[in-house]
Amino acid sequence: MSLKDELCELAACPEAVEWVGDKTLGEAWTTCGRADWMLWYAGRTAPHVLVVRAACACARAAARAAARAAKMRDLAGIVRQHISPEDLTGAA
Repeated sequence: MSLKDELCELAACPEAVEWVGDKTLGEAWTTCGRADWMLWYAGRTAPHVLVVRAACACARAAARAAARAAKMRDLAGIVRQHISPEDLTGAA
């Protein structure tokens, strides 16, 4: 099953499905700038403890960066530090 098909099956938002297109999981994971999409997917496919760690790290970074208006891309990098494509068991 392709990643796009899996996202459709999981009822991902149409914007995410369109963005993924024909990307592999690894390509999508390393190029995604949307931490919210990454955590949504990881929450359905990765071990819970990894998702919680990544979400907490994002929250800490967002709190520290609130004064400097952190960008979602910064948070996506934090998610990647805690969850790799190999951790996502629903891999297409």
